[in-house]
Amino acid sequence: MLDQVDIDTSQPPFDLLDEEGKAQLRAAVDLIYFAQDSTILSADAQADAAFVIAKGMVQAYDTRASGGERAFADLGPGDLFGSHAVLSGRARHSYRAAEECLCYSIPASVFRQLTADHPRFGAWFLEGMAIKRRHRQSSRYPTSGRALLARISDTQPAPPVRVRPQTAIADATRKLKQQKVECLIVDDPQLGPGIVTRTDLLEALALDFQSPTAPVAPLASRPLLSVDRNAQLFEALVLMTEHQIERVAVTDAGQLLGTLGMAEVLAHYSSTSHLIALELDRAHNVLQVADAAKRLPELIGNLYSQGAKMRFLMDLVSALNGRILDRLYRLCVPTELQPRLCLLVLGSEGRSEQLLRTDQDNALVAEPDVDEAALTAAAEALSAAIGQCGWPPCPGNVMISNADWRGDAALWQSRIARWLDQPDAQAMLNLAILTDARAVAGNADLAEPVGAALRSALGQDLALRSMAKQAVEFHTPLSWFGRIKHSAEGTDLKKGAIFPIVHGLRTLALAEQITQRNSFARADALVERGALSKGFGRDLQQSLALCMRLRLDTQLHGENGDHPNHVQVDRLPRLDRELLRDALRVVGEFQDHLRQRFRLEH
Repeated sequence: MLDQVDIDTSQPPFDLLDEEGKAQLRAAVDLIYFAQDSTILSADAQADAAFVIAKGMVQAYDTRASGGERAFADLGPGDLFGSHAVLSGRARHSYRAAEECLCYSIPASVFRQLTADHPRFGAWFLEGMAIKRRHRQSSRYPTSGRALLARISDTQPAPPVRVRPQTAIADATRKLKQQKVECLIVDDPQLGPGIVTRTDLLEALALDFQSPTAPVAPLASRPLLSVDRNAQLFEALVLMTEHQIERVAVTDAGQLLGTLGMAEVLAHYSSTSHLIALELDRAHNVLQVADAAKRLPELIGNLYSQGAKMRFLMDLVSALNGRILDRLYRLCVPTELQPRLCLLVLGSEGRSEQLLRTDQDNALVAEPDVDEAALTAAAEALSAAIGQCGWPPCPGNVMISNADWRGDAALWQSRIARWLDQPDAQAMLNLAILTDARAVAGNADLAEPVGAALRSALGQDLALRSMAKQAVEFHTPLSWFGRIKHSAEGTDLKKGAIFPIVHGLRTLALAEQITQRNSFARADALVERGALSKGFGRDLQQSLALCMRLRLDTQLHGENGDHPNHVQVDRLPRLDRELLRDALRVVGEFQDHLRQRFRLEH
């Protein structure tokens, strides 16, 4: 041991201590030497200390893994281990020196005292990935993320001004002016509450030439869309964008508190999303839609840099993409055909999980007697317009310009049956892609028979097992010794982490007859059904969000341009590497769960 030891307290988690805590830590820590292959901490043993590696390499082993002891993590300088053993009383894993090592040793009594006296430091160990992610975000975006973390309760919603259905338009207009609000709540005991805005009243008088004495009831919009006062402000923005509205109701435990408009939201932070929506509404040709669509990467980058949660960011992008596709549909499909077709988006777009555009994944469902030549012409024109707006052609040709991805419900049902009869890898991939289909334009009712046939077909055990095999086909990029594998291109997060989680959740959702498409919503529903434990469901969501964030970060910075799903692990901050390793372990555990659930062989 050495007389003086100076451990680095500027790195997580020790940067969560105050100056007094850091001084207490430095006063108690020792530096200890371990020879190669020596055991530092044994599984199930009591721990006298937690350790931080100063020099060398330590390997962590899971002694309870199927097939015997298995290395699961490769720890290097700066990594901390043994904290769980100190806090719980016994070690879960074994730790051995992979080479000669110097480790800082923190006495168990001091470590426990620090976690008790410093709640944020203690939460780092007691709350796992969630607190690490939050700390990483708060340290990276110390000020700019505050607006996105604001809640509805941080704003000042307009008070709910109510009128009766028989109130005259003139009286309603006067009430707006007197109360200095932008909308009125129309209370109808039979239809429920509706909303009338200043614009609605103006158009009724100036454009529709309605009498000022006419009742306000027919002008009310329903249903009244609402957000809870404790929800994040970003959720209100997503709701307004998705439904093309300017105002939502604010509730508390179901009780109406007031209304919140786009102006109030934009008062908290500037949002390009509103400008994009306005441009789309005004677009009269494909070029104008494409100009609006070009703003999306900038929007994504700005919101990401401000610390927006991945789920909210994906929801907003999905809402805007849906509006872009709907506008293109109305511009490119002949008016007489529009109610006779339905445009579906598939894959990540269908799950509302696409951020930066990768490629087109779409399909068309038509009424039975639509002329084939007219259908082909409309599909090709629409596909070309979608490409013009930033969606590259699908490498697998899963797009409406391909005759195999359009047709009436009967044709789609026969395709589904054929794919099940010949369940090779491509057929199962086609089924999986179609499972996530979401209607974005046209007559959504046309897609219902296709979805019903798909759910019925994929409810069979044999089909589910075939799908589940794909989720465990790719091994997580962790070596036997717990190192994160990589090639010259980097580590493929899509193949090694994102796809196994997304496809595994999709398969479990089908088995449980869960209809949600979004992976995060599927995880929530699976937890609610008891198909996943609450903790494991949370870990899967956090692991998926992390991998999506790391991939997006690489894409936004223009790294790995030819390999957009890869990240260079050696360039990641140490905390991100630690989080990624945690996430990959969760993916491996999920694959084991799928093997057991669907009786798959290793």
